[in-house]
Amino acid sequence: QQLQEEKQRLTKEREQLLQQFHQNVSCEEEYRAHLEEIQQLTEKYGILKKLSDLTKGTTKRMGFEKYVLAFYFDRIISRANLRFDQMTNGRYRMERMKDQTDGFDIQVMDFYTGQTRHISTLSGGETFLASLALSLGLADIIMQQNGGIQLNTMFVDEGFGSLDSDALRQAIHCFTQLNQGNRMVGIISHVPELREQIANQFVVEKNTVGSGSRVSLKQANQ
Repeated sequence: QQLQEEKQRLTKEREQLLQQFHQNVSCEEEYRAHLEEIQQLTEKYGILKKLSDLTKGTTKRMGFEKYVLAFYFDRIISRANLRFDQMTNGRYRMERMKDQTDGFDIQVMDFYTGQTRHISTLSGGETFLASLALSLGLADIIMQQNGGIQLNTMFVDEGFGSLDSDALRQAIHCFTQLNQGNRMVGIISHVPELREQIANQFVVEKNTVGSGSRVSLKQANQ
């Protein structure tokens, strides 16, 4: 009787141990599967991390996004220099300062002195001409990059008061060329010299009574 009971106890214990063993084997297989998956993800993360670091750049290397922007910025500056050269009688050429960390600052080559200097050192009139040239260069690149898009109208708001007579003449010459190229240029200014050069004008004058104003159209044949 006692032997029979002992046998039953041992048999039951054996079944429990076998069940526990199978559970442990299943857990081990699941662990190994997860471990392999983790190793694969770790390897993939390492590759993506290197790619991410490459595109973001470092303090010594320009990131991919900035690289693309710099590529188009160079094209804009190159296009702008075609007009800036004429506006300044061949004195200046704009250049991107590639040795800078961000790579988006501009310097100018002064052919009168043979030296480069930061664009902020230009006079007020020269800065206006540089801004105008860059704006026109940007419009040109947009039209080249996006086939079918035409930017045929632009408005320039003030800045002419800072120009000397020669710079003003160069700016007007640039606008005249744009107009002949089927572009309409609107100039917002109070400079008297411009009134004499612009054929068609919208003249805004204050009312003699009250705080309003009136707008009249002045055409070349009037």
